[in-house]
Amino acid sequence: MKHLKECFVISPIGEEKSPTRALADKILLSVIQPALRTLGYEPLRADDIGTPGDISDQVIQHLRDAPLAIAVLHESNANVYYEMAVRHALAKPLVPLAPKGAKLPFDVRGIRTVFVDATQPASIKDAKRAIAAQIKVFEKDAKIVLNPVTRVTETGFRPGLVASADDLIRVNTEIVSQAKEVFFATGSRSRDESYLRRIEKRLRLQPKLVHYRVLFGQPFRDVLKQHLLRLLEIRDPAARSRGFKTLHIGMFDQPEKQAEVFIAGNEKRVLVVLPSRKGLGEYNTALLIDDTTYVNDMLNFVKHLYDGSQPIETRKALEALRPVIA
Repeated sequence: MKHLKECFVISPIGEEKSPTRALADKILLSVIQPALRTLGYEPLRADDIGTPGDISDQVIQHLRDAPLAIAVLHESNANVYYEMAVRHALAKPLVPLAPKGAKLPFDVRGIRTVFVDATQPASIKDAKRAIAAQIKVFEKDAKIVLNPVTRVTETGFRPGLVASADDLIRVNTEIVSQAKEVFFATGSRSRDESYLRRIEKRLRLQPKLVHYRVLFGQPFRDVLKQHLLRLLEIRDPAARSRGFKTLHIGMFDQPEKQAEVFIAGNEKRVLVVLPSRKGLGEYNTALLIDDTTYVNDMLNFVKHLYDGSQPIETRKALEALRPVIA
């Protein structure tokens, strides 16, 4: 039998045979369960937890560990909104579901919610389809969870292991987009033009944003060289109109002192690329870290690299670069 993943169902439960229990059961059995099983999930509600222990602790454990949760929003149940907030704070996937006509509180009214009339087959069918669509979005971008908490705290990507090339690009892009004080990057192998263009856009939007870029030897591809040339069109490294230098470009070419490393960070988060698990020359694994001390240490490391590098901050110097791969 195929193993089904857990979806923790946050829901009012009520006493047995009460109207609250009747509606909760109907939504669970006619809407949630069929939608989940088609995608390999099994619903678990608090009253289904069979292991001994403190129920509050067990609920928090499931909110923390379940790969998916659905919150049934009816009767303005305080426990439901508390558990929903915990799930949001954990930056874990959650699908809100509410009976048609439910009046949601202001703080959650803007969240994309699936509405259902559990007495109407057509509405149930539409709700199951909408639930499945949201789950597929979470599964496609499993590390990106946007909700009111993560949007404010800028934690759409949770700290930890990033384990695919696509996620590396997305995390890098997020770090650029969130940079307000400083953005720093090292390495000579950047090749994703959309990511490099995002850096340029951010520098235009944030005139006070300080940018460090340190290469290790010649750029591997012309796309990086052209990016560096465009940076000079956006910023003048010699300018001090803001009272400080905002563009630093250097080439560190002393492999006996420091091998090439790939780092991208802002004032709050840093991504450190690790050796690939899939072979030589691959870049698909990294650590995303938001520890303040470590982030500051990495920024200082990049500053030291820049101080020990050859400045390449004129058009002439950049034009002289010879990409390794033509």
